[in-house]
Amino acid sequence: MWAAVNKYKQPFADYLNQKAKMFGDKKMQAYNFWAPITQSNQKINYEEAVDFILEHFNQFGTELERFSRKAFAKGWIEAENRPNKSAVAFCAGFPLSGESRVFMTYDGRTQMS
Repeated sequence: MWAAVNKYKQPFADYLNQKAKMFGDKKMQAYNFWAPITQSNQKINYEEAVDFILEHFNQFGTELERFSRKAFAKGWIEAENRPNKSAVAFCAGFPLSGESRVFMTYDGRTQMS
């Protein structure tokens, strides 16, 4: 996964540089990394969110999209929203098996950040 990320990271770096400019900074500040650009009350169900992610990851490269599709299909992403579960996402990679695990809470809200 990291090979795909490194290969296609430039659009994300460009996004972060543009976001920094929107906040009046020359480079992205840690305290603005998760800061929303706009607020949204839009809701999207999990299946639609998966489709959205796959479509947009494909723009970074087919390798990232294929790997992400595999992660969703094999259940490597645990996204259940339940009481007392942290909203902070965590990803762990397992290089020997070529697998990853993502632990997150999905509550159906969209937010641009």
